[in-house]
Amino acid sequence: TMGFALGSVLAVLASGFTPAQPPNVLIILSDDQGWGDWEINCDNSTGYCPHTPHLMDLATKNGSVYFHRFYAAAGICSPTRSSILTGRTNERDCMHTALPCCSEDPAPTCAMGAGGALPTDSFTTGTAAKNSPLGNYATLYVGKWHLGDLWNKNIPHMHPTWPVSNPGLVGFDKWIATQAEASNSMSNCGCFPVNHTNPGPKPPSGYPTITPHGDRCVVGGGVFSDWCYPCTDYYYANQTDLRNVTALADIGVKIPGDDSVFIVNTFAAFLDDFAVDQSRPFLAQLALHGIHEPHPA
Repeated sequence: TMGFALGSVLAVLASGFTPAQPPNVLIILSDDQGWGDWEINCDNSTGYCPHTPHLMDLATKNGSVYFHRFYAAAGICSPTRSSILTGRTNERDCMHTALPCCSEDPAPTCAMGAGGALPTDSFTTGTAAKNSPLGNYATLYVGKWHLGDLWNKNIPHMHPTWPVSNPGLVGFDKWIATQAEASNSMSNCGCFPVNHTNPGPKPPSGYPTITPHGDRCVVGGGVFSDWCYPCTDYYYANQTDLRNVTALADIGVKIPGDDSVFIVNTFAAFLDDFAVDQSRPFLAQLALHGIHEPHPA
């Protein structure tokens, strides 16, 4: 099961076993992807499954281990994310269901902690890596968080015990994350509003309340338009910001294309920095917003 497999990662990181070269660990988590939603076992109601040649290669090449019964802790977002990080059942951290996304509203106005938060004293893959006898791991978290508020917003309904729960508080040196959701394409396009007097036609979208305040955003079907999702942005730790976090839009960074490419490119930049100092192993978790459809997640 997933608990056993992630527990094994935690056990290796925390054990006294010392291999010749401490292993690097990369965890890639897709969002709400069904068992049949990839190429190796396409089995869904439409029969249209994504082409996943790289996953096929990983699953079938010599030396790979493919788990046929690697169960998620839950069929929805937050509980699974909690169990991935802790290696134990989500119920232990009171993650019973997906935390509120406030109808896709931007993070500053959404008290996600009203539904729960990952306790910051949890023993996670990040904390295991930072305290591993194998070495002081460099740790990175990129992508969707959905486990609590990234900063204390001082608004009603914040979590009473953990008003702040972000990757930096559970063992990750570097992190850049959305609080909960983002579009699979041009994820923070809606953070750069334009006042359109004559917007073009509304494009196809699974999210019914998109509005015409964007600038060549993509919301569905690969169509560039003036219509876009709300401002769902990425945040990163910044001690010079009064919130202790800064959004990409705050510094004028507009993600130009596919969100998954942005996540992978961020990881690639981390590897470039890491290559300068290879005396430390690394642990990285990439939490994709894909393959969730038809609305941003």
